[in-house]
Amino acid sequence: MATLAGPTLAAGTAAPKSGFFELTPTAEAVPGGGDPRGEVRAFLSLDDPRNSVCYLITWSGLKGKVVAAHLHRGAAGKTGPHHVDLVNDVKVPGKRGSLADCVDADDAHGHRMKPNPRAVSRVLAKPERFYLNLHTTAYPDGARRAQLG
Repeated sequence: MATLAGPTLAAGTAAPKSGFFELTPTAEAVPGGGDPRGEVRAFLSLDDPRNSVCYLITWSGLKGKVVAAHLHRGAAGKTGPHHVDLVNDVKVPGKRGSLADCVDADDAHGHRMKPNPRAVSRVLAKPERFYLNLHTTAYPDGARRAQLG
């Protein structure tokens, strides 16, 4: 189960939805699976009226450097396209680190995605169709993953 504590992300009122997640290598659907070493935890807060995603991702013991984190569209066990780019083109040591920020899905501000005015509402409506993915230099297709619903 992906959720560590707190609510799973689900549709409802206009208030931000948030949750804690553990990203695991066994949830990773890429060929060969994800990085079996270390730990990755994340806190996500999705704000539908602002169409924004705030995140804090922490890790330790991963192989290679952390290079990106994204919300992808895809059911459990399936890979899928980027839905919201959280961070791209970083190189943070996998031994221990963290990334935190808020991104506006209406403003691609240097990210590779096109603005999407309904990005967050789609995640909140059907969180089981989306996952958080962390990428490293050793596992560029995905080191760790957590399904959102």
